[in-house]
Amino acid sequence: MTGIVTEPVERFLAHIERGGSRNAIDLSIEQLEHTGVTATVNGLLAPAQQEVGSRWHQGRYTVAQEHLVTAVVDDVLGLCTTYTDRLRESSYTLALVCAEGDWHSTPARMAALLFRDAGWRVQFLGASTPVDHLRTTLRELAPAAVAVSCTLPLALPGAASLIEVAHDLGVPAVVGGRAFDEAGHRATQIGADGHFREPAEAVRHLDRWLDQPPSLNTAVRNPERDRERATLAIRHDGIIQDTYRDLERRLPVMATFDDRQRHHTVEDLDDLLRFADIALFVDDPTVLTEVVSWLGDLLTGRGLSAHVMPRTLAALHTAVGADLPVVRGWLELAEIDLPAPEKRTTPTTAGGRPPGVWRPGPPRRSAAARTENELLEQLAEIAHRLSETESLDELLQLIVDLGESYLDGCDGVSLMLIGKNRTISTPAYTSQVVYESDLAQYQADEGPCLDVLRDHAVYLIDDLETEHRWPAYRALALKLGVRSMLSYRLHAKGQTYGGLDFYSKRPHVYSPSSRAIGQVFASHAGVALKGAITEAGLERAIASRDIIGQAKGILIERRHLTTADAFAKLAELSQRHNIRVREIAEQIVTTGEIPD
Repeated sequence: MTGIVTEPVERFLAHIERGGSRNAIDLSIEQLEHTGVTATVNGLLAPAQQEVGSRWHQGRYTVAQEHLVTAVVDDVLGLCTTYTDRLRESSYTLALVCAEGDWHSTPARMAALLFRDAGWRVQFLGASTPVDHLRTTLRELAPAAVAVSCTLPLALPGAASLIEVAHDLGVPAVVGGRAFDEAGHRATQIGADGHFREPAEAVRHLDRWLDQPPSLNTAVRNPERDRERATLAIRHDGIIQDTYRDLERRLPVMATFDDRQRHHTVEDLDDLLRFADIALFVDDPTVLTEVVSWLGDLLTGRGLSAHVMPRTLAALHTAVGADLPVVRGWLELAEIDLPAPEKRTTPTTAGGRPPGVWRPGPPRRSAAARTENELLEQLAEIAHRLSETESLDELLQLIVDLGESYLDGCDGVSLMLIGKNRTISTPAYTSQVVYESDLAQYQADEGPCLDVLRDHAVYLIDDLETEHRWPAYRALALKLGVRSMLSYRLHAKGQTYGGLDFYSKRPHVYSPSSRAIGQVFASHAGVALKGAITEAGLERAIASRDIIGQAKGILIERRHLTTADAFAKLAELSQRHNIRVREIAEQIVTTGEIPD
């Protein structure tokens, strides 16, 4: 939820958190008696439900806590019925349904109350209304209109089918819910006769229909998109398998995943392809790009590296291949539209502690237990894998992932990078805790990795509890659970490119052998980093996102497009001319001309 949470909403949620559900209900009844149904729903219940979703997304609420609040909200909604205004003498019936496949009935129940409070006779047909059952019910009810609630974009085909049934019986249909965009494009695509963001807006819309019924709309179908949907359905399972195998190469940490984590990864890939299918269904790339951004923030909030989502999109982009050109272009746009990792907002818990936890690392034999040949083989493997990366972003994340895997005692790794104008950022890290620790160094303007960049030393902290250097940083790091650290400079041929921090939640974990391995690893990483920067050009890598943004700005100004439409136009031009989106963007920015 964006904006400020009001005091009544905070009190309502606090009562439930403390086990005082009855107190939360009493608070709602008090507001009902003073302000009425519409004000209570709009000012208390709906904002509370939105805030709960936001807190779950940030990792501040569990699923159980989310369900607990929803149950209390549902109880209050039942009480609200007795407070609605009396029906108007000439009341008409409105059939309110949830799209088939959408089981989120609470928003629809709120809408039903608001329609009733405005004088409509509402027949609410519940969650996930089956299409084949709706036809008979509509014949019996003879409603003046049908209102379709849809919370999840994945249920948009179900909403389209309900609208088709209503139109077959000559009944107009309006739609609302979070599955629809503000401009109403998706609503138009599925054949809706009207789209509302708020029930009050829908009431005004419906009241006008009573005097002048609308001409029924027709769903908009794009044969090219439908053909690609068919191809995607055929290749769906194979794309997931290919993407998973590619991700195992791009994300070494996946080798440590247990069965549950592997299952969740497959589920996430399946969801992304299902959203790609819906994006094709309504011809709207923002269906896909919005869920990519949402999922990226969710994974980061759960303590995973911010590079997981870009790597996932890159693997999907490769797996979908040339026979899915529209989806492939949209995946590229989704990756470009992701915020840079160092610019992501890091959620915190109510106590100020980041929700990320130390990620459990793979089992490792100690350096002392490994033979000299084994150590040499592992270091050779490190050098080989670092040399195989195809992009700067991929290399940065691979460095921290490999570092965490190979260094004894390490619980997390971060990489500080010196960028343009000597700015320092943390573009790669293995858990949210180590990222927060780097931010603490920036905040305090002191710390071992910052000093590594300044004086080129190697810093070992055996126990932060007894460390007296960097006092401001020390206090912040201890709150995060950091106890010991190793910091190395990443350099080659006299040029410093960044620093590497190895973190542990335990004191005295870095033996002389592990420190030596860390030094050799950092040397290999520095050489690989120099090569990647020299080949790609650091400034060019940093500026690539800006090129896309400039091109979108030109399209918005010249063609009077929305941001979403400009986004889609770049994908369309990329597909039509069979070149990458970045190349199209560079052409537009360089020449000032928009290709036909």
